[in-house]
Amino acid sequence: MRPVREPERESGGCDLSRAVLSEPVWILDTGRVGEQAQCRTLAQALGLPFRTVPLGPAFSSPAQWPETAGLRLILSFGNAVQAACALRASCVVRPLVVHIGRPSHIPAKDLDLIIPLPQDDYPSGPNVLRVLWPFNGASLTPKPESTECQRHTGTIVMYGGPSRHFRMGLAETRRLLIFARKLAHANQEALHILTSPRTPPEAVAWMQEQVKTYGTVLHVFQPGEDVFGSFLKTGNRFVVTADSASMLAEAWRSCAPVWLFPLPQRQTLMSRLQQGVDVLGLRPLRYWLIARGILGSGANFTHWHRTLIRSGAIRCVAPYLSEQDLRWAPVRHQADKDLMRCRTRILALPILKKHYCNASPINCDGKSVTHSETLTEQAILNGTCAVVVTYGNRVAFVEQVLHAAFQAGVRHVVLVDNGTAPAVAENLKTSVAIWGAEQVTTVRLERNGGSAEGFAAGFAAAAQRAQTQHIWALDDDTVPHPDALKALARTWRLMGGKPSCCLASFRQDKRTYIKLVENNKPNAIQPNSFFGFSVQAPFQKKTVALWKKDGLECRAMEMGAYGGLWFHKDWVQRIGLPDVRFFLYFDDYDYTLRITRNGGALWMCSNSALRDLEQSWTQTPSCLHPWLQEQQGIIRPYFALRNRVFIEKNSIDCRLIYNLNMVLFLFIKVLCRTPRGVLYHLQHPVKMVRRWRLLVGAIRDGLSGNFENRILKDQ
Repeated sequence: MRPVREPERESGGCDLSRAVLSEPVWILDTGRVGEQAQCRTLAQALGLPFRTVPLGPAFSSPAQWPETAGLRLILSFGNAVQAACALRASCVVRPLVVHIGRPSHIPAKDLDLIIPLPQDDYPSGPNVLRVLWPFNGASLTPKPESTECQRHTGTIVMYGGPSRHFRMGLAETRRLLIFARKLAHANQEALHILTSPRTPPEAVAWMQEQVKTYGTVLHVFQPGEDVFGSFLKTGNRFVVTADSASMLAEAWRSCAPVWLFPLPQRQTLMSRLQQGVDVLGLRPLRYWLIARGILGSGANFTHWHRTLIRSGAIRCVAPYLSEQDLRWAPVRHQADKDLMRCRTRILALPILKKHYCNASPINCDGKSVTHSETLTEQAILNGTCAVVVTYGNRVAFVEQVLHAAFQAGVRHVVLVDNGTAPAVAENLKTSVAIWGAEQVTTVRLERNGGSAEGFAAGFAAAAQRAQTQHIWALDDDTVPHPDALKALARTWRLMGGKPSCCLASFRQDKRTYIKLVENNKPNAIQPNSFFGFSVQAPFQKKTVALWKKDGLECRAMEMGAYGGLWFHKDWVQRIGLPDVRFFLYFDDYDYTLRITRNGGALWMCSNSALRDLEQSWTQTPSCLHPWLQEQQGIIRPYFALRNRVFIEKNSIDCRLIYNLNMVLFLFIKVLCRTPRGVLYHLQHPVKMVRRWRLLVGAIRDGLSGNFENRILKDQ
């Protein structure tokens, strides 16, 4: 029976003073500790009084709700959404409903705000706010990173167990222990293994036998003991099994390096049907049904894990990792803004915005009340430092690029000498001497580390300069037009002048950029594609965002090349430097993907043009595909194929479709590129078999994540 109360005429006219609203926020208690912990974290972040209301059996409404006169916001989680809607219907003054997780069979429009967990496969919408992490361990104020002396207990393995989404048997446990020992040995530290409530008894018994031999310390879960919490404060690094999103989030928020141990997924009938629907290109229809409450939604841990790995927040356990790889640590811990974004969005909702938003030191748009002056166009030019990487003997090209860069308005250039011969290095010094040390900084690498190491050294040197605000990457054969940099500066100012906004100059000879402008073909990684080719392409139409203002025109990209990339130096601190393991080719795509997948935006500016002085090796006239041309050697085809495959493998949703795309691409685009090419295969079978072995090896290394780069040592 509902409590009787005087009806209020409208929410806008009710008394919302603290005396009346003693508990304006209610958390619906599902009885699940992890869910309630996340709800309490969000409620505490709002800064409003709240209470917890237990639900009945099977997440049903209780026999009688408490007095709801002061209720203004309901926080529900998971299966509590039905009870939340019932509670709202019982109220005279309609409260807001904010739901964490995916609402099962409830139309999205019936909820004021939906905050899906990062592993939830739920469609986007105007009232859907996505987060990168669960709220476990989150706080509004960033935690200070622990010093080395505070972190002293070594490598910590957080062992979960089998779940609805993952299998975990002794085979996986054995692989986990092998990796953990290698990781601890590489970092010369102790190894601790923590079990959880879901860890099977047989796994505990097996590990107890193993630790006797290898000296590992096993901590078996005991209710009431917070061993997990103490190790979060003192562990040097963490290995977390893929089954637990909460453990992964808390480990990451410790600011220590985190390794993800992948597990085989459980395949149910529903998950297979869902994959089949998506493969047929019917995901928009499935999402349409979910948003209207007709279908339920599931979880997609794989997509979330791939997003984290791409961003550099965590590393994935893989074979072929060197000791240097095992000593990995993020360059800088990424900002944890999820809780603040949710707080800002909730306090901006009706009722709460009027009475609570003004009291916050941060306004309802999530911006500080402080004011920063907009940089002038000349100040942007003065703060731009170009990075040019050269190799071999290309002094003539370098001179043209430097001259054009300074003419375009660049204030300083970092020139990276990527392992040139001593005589060439002397010629470079003589050529740049006319500008002086105030305008050109030369960085000399003793060996050619490829474009990845070259631009990594250049970005690091440019970011260290106090005067640098933006970095403009230029190849040693890309000449900017005189107004190229001014177009970038004007565009950036008109777009709002945010450091998160990155731009790219238009390379007039780059086919992907030409297709982007002329055909609106997205420069992005498509699911299950192989080298950009996909039989699903007709069903995966993506629109390209277009920006126009004051005669300037830009198109959005997911990734781009180094040549012409213009970005704020804060990104070097945020995502680190280019991954030197790539050595050559597509290391720029990997780097720019880390930008766009960490909240950055990348726009190709048509008004900022670059001209290539040298034709790409992929455009060499021949009846054979460039990968099969003997004059191209083996390094170029190997790294181009290995690196692209490695980048695309994280977007594989269906192995069958991916393999089909790979076979069709290699057959149509490579083997049968021209009739003469097919004939050449028949005339020179031995030579062609050697080339195809190289390509197959590159694909295999890309899929397995093999970055040993033995091909360089062999050469």
